[in-house]
Amino acid sequence: MEKFEESLNLAKLLDEATINQDVSKLSKLIDQIEKDVEKTDIFNRAALYYSLATATFNLWRIEHKDCDCGCDQESIQKQLYFYRKAIDLFEDDSFREESENGYIASLMANAYINYGNTLEACGRKLLAIEQYYRALSIYPDHPMALGNLGSSLLHYSMFLPNNKGYVRDCINYYAVHLLEKAAASEDQNIFDDAREFFIARLNSLTTEYREFLHKDIEFYSVSKMSKKEQSYREWCIDLGLFISPLSDLPCDNLSFAIDNMCLPELLTPLHEEIPIVIGMFNQLKQEYISARYTYYETLDLSNKPHFSDKKTAIIDTLEYAQFSLRVEKLKTSFKTLYGILDKVAYFLNVYFDLGIKPKDVDFKSIWQSKKFGKNGYEYKRTLDISGNFALSSIQWIQLEFEKSEDRYASPKLRKLKEIRNFLEHKYTIVTMFPNEALKHADDEVALYITEQELSELTLELMKLVREAIICIALCVNVEEMKRYKQLKLNNDNLLTIPMFVNELDDEFKI
Repeated sequence: MEKFEESLNLAKLLDEATINQDVSKLSKLIDQIEKDVEKTDIFNRAALYYSLATATFNLWRIEHKDCDCGCDQESIQKQLYFYRKAIDLFEDDSFREESENGYIASLMANAYINYGNTLEACGRKLLAIEQYYRALSIYPDHPMALGNLGSSLLHYSMFLPNNKGYVRDCINYYAVHLLEKAAASEDQNIFDDAREFFIARLNSLTTEYREFLHKDIEFYSVSKMSKKEQSYREWCIDLGLFISPLSDLPCDNLSFAIDNMCLPELLTPLHEEIPIVIGMFNQLKQEYISARYTYYETLDLSNKPHFSDKKTAIIDTLEYAQFSLRVEKLKTSFKTLYGILDKVAYFLNVYFDLGIKPKDVDFKSIWQSKKFGKNGYEYKRTLDISGNFALSSIQWIQLEFEKSEDRYASPKLRKLKEIRNFLEHKYTIVTMFPNEALKHADDEVALYITEQELSELTLELMKLVREAIICIALCVNVEEMKRYKQLKLNNDNLLTIPMFVNELDDEFKI
């Protein structure tokens, strides 16, 4: 506790200002701590960033106590920034060495939990779920991590298409067990109102369904596969990389190793053919899956050069630069994944019929109401994220990219933009070792990056793109339910006939 004396004293002052609802004092304390936080040691710095995040939320709550709406973008962005700063420090070796310390373990777990809660507030459910898992890896029985994870999974399952009954049951199987464990916990870290909330979530399910989840649910068996395929699928499961909600469950069952997320049933006039957005979604999935496997191939560190690299004249520039098929595959994976984000925007423009000209569509423009400039024009409609957490999630991904130069933006997203720009248009040098001395004076000429850093950031981008693709399917399902209700309201005699579509057999994927 001595290591945290400075941060504990300041946290006490923040708590006092919060209890007294002293907006002026709380605001001044936040500004002062943020100004001085980098001057202290790593332990107090991590704890202070965590306190800054919670204090920022408390400040907004006091200032908007009569408002039922959620936090505004500015407040959420600051909270996310402070939590990320704290977590980055918590993941330093200095903390990991002392993770057995009860206070440190609790502090780290609470940071992940509250970071997850803030992500939930802006719709980024999939990333929030990941944070609850990370909290449980530190503090396995933390009741708030258990309950929040269970609640989030249960809410997640509600937005799945009706044809995903088995997937919904699998998700709810884990959700119910997590919520029951949280509700029964005697840990001091759970408050009465939280326990009541978890119980209420459980009671939202029928007794019969809960009994079914306890007794009758059976996981599918998996067919035989080669060792190579099994190794690949196990790697995807471990990292949660499949385009499937099953990949967000704490299970290594190979029957979950599938990319089974598809668009829900779509309302279309009887005379129309299969909607074009189904094909567009197919393409998004396939590009992601191909980029995922291309990345996986780069992890095979063979001691031998690939035959395609032999007899190639490459000049040694004394920069430890790497030239090989494997490194180019890593670059290709990154570029493919990044390009999917603009195609997500293109999908949303078509599905929601926003009326943006194809040449004007990008990940930013779809959230606007018009094209600005000399040749500007009004869009047919604008995207409405209200009541659609999945669409909100996609918007927040875009916002963080758009505000990448903002001081409260994610440094990782800022780096992703920079790498993409250099890979597509400039000169990128992938090196064996980090060496600042190798960099040219003019950083605009070349980007120096180690293979390890590029690999780590590509994996980060992969998870981001997976989230966006899954959220497309979820947001379309929400929208289709809205459209059906509206049509039913306008026409009591509405008749719907299912359109029969077939999945492409594996034997034709040549």
